[in-house]
This record gives sequence, C-alpha cells and structure tokens, in this order.
Amino acid sequence: MSTGLDPHTKPVLADLKAGERKKTWWEKLLRNPYVVVAGLLHLLLLLIFGSSVLFPGGKGPKGDFEASDVSQGPPAAPPPPPAPVTPPTETPPVPTETTPTPHDPISALTNDPSAFTVPVTIAVPTIAPPTTAQQNVAAPSTPRNTNSFASRASAIRATVGTWGEDGKSGPQGKGQNLRAKFSCYLAKASTLNPADYHDVVDGKIVRGPIINLLTMINAWSGNRIQASLTPTPIDLSTDEIFRIKPPFVYFAGFADFVLTEKEVATLRRYLIEGGAVWGDNGLAGYGSRFDIAFRREMKRVIPDPDKQFEPIPLDHPIFKGRDAYYQLDAVPAGMNFRNEALEMLQIDDCIAILYTPNNYTDMMNMAFRPPIKPPGGGNKLDGWQHNIAGDKKGIVSQRQNYMLSNQSSVIFAPYRNWTIDASEKSFQLGTNIVAHLLTRFQEKLNNL
Repeated sequence: MSTGLDPHTKPVLADLKAGERKKTWWEKLLRNPYVVVAGLLHLLLLLIFGSSVLFPGGKGPKGDFEASDVSQGPPAAPPPPPAPVTPPTETPPVPTETTPTPHDPISALTNDPSAFTVPVTIAVPTIAPPTTAQQNVAAPSTPRNTNSFASRASAIRATVGTWGEDGKSGPQGKGQNLRAKFSCYLAKASTLNPADYHDVVDGKIVRGPIINLLTMINAWSGNRIQASLTPTPIDLSTDEIFRIKPPFVYFAGFADFVLTEKEVATLRRYLIEGGAVWGDNGLAGYGSRFDIAFRREMKRVIPDPDKQFEPIPLDHPIFKGRDAYYQLDAVPAGMNFRNEALEMLQIDDCIAILYTPNNYTDMMNMAFRPPIKPPGGGNKLDGWQHNIAGDKKGIVSQRQNYMLSNQSSVIFAPYRNWTIDASEKSFQLGTNIVAHLLTRFQEKLNNL
C-alpha cells in the first residue's frame, strides 16, 4: 500500500520522531518529584559542606599542606612550646614539697597525750596514703585503741596503790572484807561550786552530805574502810589531782556548768590513769539543768562515740553479789521517790564515770545520832550535821529548805520520802559505790 509520502521525506520524519522521543524522556525525568528532591538535596549538601575542611589536622602551621607537615601533625601538640614551659613553673609548687608544712603541726599536736580531739582538727588527707594517715591519726581519739588496759596498767597501779592502809599496796579484799584507806574530794571547777551543797570553811568542807556518807562508811565498816573526814574541794584547773590520786571526784549540784579546756584535759588524763568521777543530780530526773550539763561535759572528757552512758544492771556489784558491800534488790529511791536507773560510762570495761540522777546528795543530808547502828538497827535522827570531828555543829542550813526539830526528831521537808529508812538506803548505795570504785581494777591487775 502506498502512503503517499515522498521517499525523501521519510528520513526527515524519522528524525523528528526521535527528537520528540528524546524530549519526552527529559520531560518525564524532570516531572518525577523524587528526582527533583534528590537533586535539590545533593545541591544543598554541596553548598553546606563544599567549603568545609574535613581534615583540619592536615593544615600545617604555615598553611602549607606538605608531606613533612603531615608527618608532624601528631607532634603538633609539642609545637606550642609556651604551654610546656608554663607547666614546669606550676609543678614546683604542686609537688609533695607542700606536705612537709602539715607534718610539723601534726606531730606537734599528736604529741599532746591528753588531747583526744586533736585528730579532728588535723587535715591529714594531703599525705600520699590518705586512708592510712587518717587511721593513724584517728587512733589517739579512741580510748579503746590508744589506752588499752595493758598500756594503762602501770599508771593505774600507781594510783590504786595510794588507796591502801599503808598508802602503797592498795585496797585489800572485797565486799564486807574490804580494807582500804582513802580521802574524798569534791570537784571544784570554774563554774561548779562545791558550796552548793556543803559548808566550806577555809578551803575545807566542814558540813554536808559527803561528810555524812564518809561517817556512815567508817561506822558501818568498823573502820576497816577508813574514809578521811576532811574532804577538800580539788581544783581541776591545776595538776594537784595527779599528786593526790583520789579514787574518785564527786560532782554534785543543781545548776548548769561548763568546764574549761584545761579542766576537761585534767579529768581525761585522771580517768585514764585510774581515777573516776561520781556525779549526783541535785535536781532529780532527766532534763534538769545539772543533768544536761553533766552529760554534756562528761562527753567532752570522753568524746569517743563508742563510749556512751549506759544503765547499770541490778546484778552489778554496785547493787548485789559477792563483791557488793550491801545487797540491794532495787535502785534506792532518791528525792521524791525518784529511782531512775543509775548510769555509767566505761573505759576497758571498768567504770570511769558514774552518774546517779536521783539526788542522793539530799537524801544523805540527814545525819544520825551517835552511836550509829547498822542499817535497820534503829538509828535515830540527830537533826544536826556532823562536822570534821564528828560533833554536832549547827543545824542544817535553812537555804536547803530543811526544818528540823532536835527535841522531837521530827522532819518537816519538801521531800515526801525524806525518812530514816530512805536515807539509810541512800547511805548503803553510797557505801557500795565507794567500795566498787576502790576495787574495780583488782581482777584486771591480778591477771596481767
């Protein structure tokens, strides 16, 4: 069939159709959204990163990208010589040469044998082995570690030896077989006045509860326990206590008090060397001014957190047992029937501080008419406190709110249980306390 076209026009038409096909392919390509988006994305990335330097380390210090510069790229840190120069200047002060300065104060402070609180103020962690240094410095603050009984034994023997009849061999026996000779001292501190409960004349205690207690101990023991009837206030701001070496120092009062650092250090050393503190609360019960002050100040003396006041059990020799002077089944009632548990703070399992919170001081203010009879034997109220000679020397001070009738032996007092029986129980407890404080080291010393 003839198409009616000139044979010369066929090639031309073929070229036109091919061009048409080519145009259609690009148009289709441009009309594809994925191709357009991909192209734009590549263009955007090219614009963003096209001027970025992917390998900044390849830059030489002078801007030349040479092989030699590339090889020096790692040492590029040394090139800044100023930086290494400055560290040497900083290192001299930083070395351990600064540590010698703490060494002098540390050694100076730890040389003080009575300073338990020294380790708290020393900044030892600067030393190379901090943990070891801290342990070594903290040790002096714990009586258990630095003042074990074996290390204290020689000092304790020297103290205890003065409590014997010959002033050298110490107390002999226990319980009602005890034989000893000692003097009693009341604590005199900057804010603690022994005259609160005792009459002091020319530096001597001439009347008061402690005189009555010592009188009862002498009488009830048949002078096997010889307690000196000339108790003296002992100044804790001096070193006199280390010359006298009393078995205990008696604290009694009803007011707040604060010990000086010297008084704290004196008591601490005294306790370590075998002494003891007996504190009696003149305002019976917990939370009174003296109760708060005594607990606070004694914890300054023994600051070890492991050493706390603890109740004394009723099977302790202070109450009963073969070593007790009297057998007491319960805590004797103090002022107004107060019978809180007695408390102790121990060092090496021996009482160092004894606390009676029930006001036995006032209960022992009662004096009995001579001759003094055993407990329950019919003692009569004297109505007069004994002086240092054991004679009647004046009625009980009115400032203590006691009104006594010597003729009828009748007591009118603000304390509901201020009776002969209650007073005898207080004296029995006091005798047991004194006997225990005199003998508490016997077994430990004998076992060394």
